[in-house]
Parts: sequence; C-alpha cells; structure tokens
Amino acid sequence: MKYLSDEYNILDHSHSYAKETVVINWLLGTKCNFSCSYCPPWLHEGDVDWPNNYHKWGTRYLKDIKKFILEVIDHYYPKKIYFEFTGGEVTLWKELIPLAKFIKENNATIGIISNGTRSPRWWRENKKYFDHICFSFHSEFSNPDKFLNVIKEVNGEFRTHVNIMMNPDTWDECIQLAERIPNECHNISLALQPLMEGLGEEETVFSYTEEQQQVLDRQHHLYGQHIK
Repeated sequence: MKYLSDEYNILDHSHSYAKETVVINWLLGTKCNFSCSYCPPWLHEGDVDWPNNYHKWGTRYLKDIKKFILEVIDHYYPKKIYFEFTGGEVTLWKELIPLAKFIKENNATIGIISNGTRSPRWWRENKKYFDHICFSFHSEFSNPDKFLNVIKEVNGEFRTHVNIMMNPDTWDECIQLAERIPNECHNISLALQPLMEGLGEEETVFSYTEEQQQVLDRQHHLYGQHIK
C-alpha cells in the first residue's frame, strides 16, 4: 500500500507567522471599466457578473457569500484569514463595502486588487474597511497624477502595493511614475510588471528592448530600495 507521504512533498512556509494565515483569493466578477490591449476579454468584458446579479447567479446571493465566509473562518480557527478580492474591477460592485464591513466585523482581514480609478473621496470614505490594497497602473487608461493622489489617500492607513504594468508603447510614462512614487509616497511596495502576450493561453513575455529589460531586471535597486 502506498501512502500519500510516498508520493507528495509537503510545502512549508519559511516564515513562521505565515503558517498561521490562510489566504483566500476570490475573483468576484469580470466587469471592468478598462479594456487594456494586453488584457484578455474574459477578464474585463463582464461575462462573470457580480454575485448579486440574481438573474444570472441565483445561488450567488450576498447572503450565500457571507455564509461561506463564516464557514471558512470557523473551519480554520484560530488561524488568521485574509480575503483578497479581485476582478474585473471590484470597486465597481456596489456590495463591496458592505461585504468588507462584514468581514472585519468577524475578525478577518480583507484586501483588494484595484486599478485605482475610484475618486480620492471614495477611498477616503472607505479605506477604513480594508487592510491592504494592491493598485495596478494601466497607462492606456490611468492618469498618473490622479493615480498618485489615490495612493497618498490610503497609504497612511495601511501598507499598499503598486504594480506598474510596463507597456512598451508608453514606457517613458511608466518610468516617470516609477520615479515619482519613491519621492512622493511612503509605506508602499512597488513592482514594475512585465506584460504577457496570450495571457491564460500560450503566454509569452512582451518584446522589450535590451535597455528596457535591464530596467526590469534591476528595478529593486533603481526604485524599490528607495521607498520608505
């Protein structure tokens, strides 16, 4: 008889605190206010609607989501539960803030991945309901000044992460933003993200010049280590 231990290796965390955290990465829907050229249609055209669209998802009411969240918290107790919601653009979902309140009321933590296009006022009013934000900058649609203002609005509340999607066609604009962030922001982490062609299919990295690739390879030395 073969036992599981004969066939599988057990992966363990290098940091002890990570062993006590369970991360739930949850795609809530695929509606987005951007349609980036490098993003596949299935990630922004809205074929997967928000959970409270009763006509399309009769079993995905908000009450069902809350029930599942409570089951997760109970199942993994006493570990820390971190829910990370993504889309689409999750801030477009009108039930996001009520759900975030519910999660925090039940002693779990919550983060989202967002393109940051909600107004600074929206973030000012709602940042207290989040524990972490991962912002992504998409140069085809985002305004650098507005994007920075949003980061500054939330990063005093908690540590934030910024991904700059490095579009070769708008390379200089992306680099200018990467240079501004260490000078104008604090309490964040930063990554210059190379783009992928054929995302979700036969993925290949975009064609970058040798100079551009050197910047991507040395990004921590050039930008990341200067962030406070």
